[in-house]
Amino acid sequence: MWRDLVTLADRLRNKGSARHGWDRQQALIDTLNDVSGLEVWASPAETKARLSVGFGNTTPLETGLTLHRLYGVPYLPGTALKGLCRSWALEELAAKYRIPRLQPLEIKNLHDSKPKKLTPLELLEKLVLFPGVGKDARTLQKELKKIQAEMQKTWQDVQGKGYPEPALNSNQKSVFDVWEAEESCQYRQIFGSQECRGEVCFYDAFPKVDKQLFQLDIINVHYQPYYGSEGQEPPADYYSPVPNYFLTVAPEVTFQLLLTSLDRELLDKAAAWLTEALATFGLGAKTALGYGEMAVA
Repeated sequence: MWRDLVTLADRLRNKGSARHGWDRQQALIDTLNDVSGLEVWASPAETKARLSVGFGNTTPLETGLTLHRLYGVPYLPGTALKGLCRSWALEELAAKYRIPRLQPLEIKNLHDSKPKKLTPLELLEKLVLFPGVGKDARTLQKELKKIQAEMQKTWQDVQGKGYPEPALNSNQKSVFDVWEAEESCQYRQIFGSQECRGEVCFYDAFPKVDKQLFQLDIINVHYQPYYGSEGQEPPADYYSPVPNYFLTVAPEVTFQLLLTSLDRELLDKAAAWLTEALATFGLGAKTALGYGEMAVA
């Protein structure tokens, strides 16, 4: 059945409707370039490995893949691209101030604690996005120091686990310095905060339909009786693998990226963050296995 789906999808790419997403986006780029005062960044991005966006979507076929409801082609939602770009930008800020990135179990322990504690990365974002309009410097510093105190409490929970001490803990940087730093201001302006909307628009990215878009992949479950018995059966090597098929976007498929803003500097910064994020983090599911890596031209 799955191989039939790939064959059928390959036939559909010869239909005119499959090309409408790409064609309409090229026309949109031409139109936006003529809008006075609007800055436009458009660049193709090619998948360097398989891509799986919407893997957890509800579907009768067990695993999902995000397809456009009108054109029937895989696409990259603008919300997903913005979220990826935001994650990368926050990681860059964390590296600058030596904010540790915790392991999944450590994150779970913090979130499960009573009262719930935020991770150092979450506290950094809380600090950067803290609303400052209408507050004088003294009041703002007082509020920001409350976040710093939360960071110090969290640091006590993970201290001694090999993480470097954050710059905010060692007083190398004040919380106000971090909040008003250029990168923090750009983060608030690009992605938005409680005070204002983001100043960069991230558009859906559509594929160029000039080659096979889909590729079949498998998840090979080796210990199905063990997982199905809630630990009653051992995870033994004598079980037979049970391959589960799912669809992915094939490597070497080109998507058209598009960002716009009224501010060229913010637009270039967002484009740089997105380019690095696609090449380093990857987009979608299974990125730890190399899925979702893309190269921006």
